[in-house]
Amino acid sequence: MQRFPALYHHRNFSLRDEDARAFVASTGWALDPPVEDFTFAGDLLKSRDFILSRFWHPAARFTRAPLPHQRPGERLMILVVTEGKLTVGTRTTVNTVPEGGVLLARPESITHIENTVAVVCSLVILGGYSLANGVIVKTGTAAPDYLALFLTLTNAMLSRPVLPSEAAFNHAKRAVTELVAAMEVASDLRSEKEEHRPGDQIYIHAVALITAQSSDPATTVTAIARELGVSRSHLFRAFKTHDDSPSAHLRRVRVASATALLEQGVKEISAAEQSGFATVRRMRSALAER
Repeated sequence: MQRFPALYHHRNFSLRDEDARAFVASTGWALDPPVEDFTFAGDLLKSRDFILSRFWHPAARFTRAPLPHQRPGERLMILVVTEGKLTVGTRTTVNTVPEGGVLLARPESITHIENTVAVVCSLVILGGYSLANGVIVKTGTAAPDYLALFLTLTNAMLSRPVLPSEAAFNHAKRAVTELVAAMEVASDLRSEKEEHRPGDQIYIHAVALITAQSSDPATTVTAIARELGVSRSHLFRAFKTHDDSPSAHLRRVRVASATALLEQGVKEISAAEQSGFATVRRMRSALAER
């Protein structure tokens, strides 16, 4: 049986029968009902907080079967169907993701996935980036230009793997993250929520913009509010309903980025510039206040 290490791995894989079922189970899913003649093939790139994969499999139904060590967190899953069609279920609804469609979701909110024909999909899971509180899934048609960029970038990363040990990996991961944020804002996506709160759409778009633009020192709360066409006070009220503030959220994103860069061995001055702090002094201050 092929084994997939928990961290820092890239490989082209083609698994059949028991190996394929075991791999699916190792990701927290189960074939329901079990399929005897089952193939799962594709590519995988995985680090501590980032998973990128493109994969193919025939008609099947998967139900969520969380592993004991898996815990809900600030994770976002984006799934793009490039061939075929998927039916994705949550606790309250069933969503259809057609060819060219996109699904953004909290991974733990998905209860089952089914396809009646073979599918080819691209999948990204990002750590430290979640949908707004109350939103569990967004589905719809991706903006064509952003979808083309996303597929070109992710396919390039898998065709010529940029491994986590390489200096370029963090830049590539950031590029994917910013493209996901841009797709979320620019695409025609429908939101499914566990509850409805005032200001949800403003909050969702603001979080996406902050994620995409946090590396630019010119990104401020005022700039975000201006881009969304709302006042600063309106923006703060939207975040308050989620027990947060735009300034605190921007700071957390930059701190997470700076921490990741420093852990990769990037020099302080470069880490400060790339995470949006602009100066080492500001970065050190923010890190000390975590």
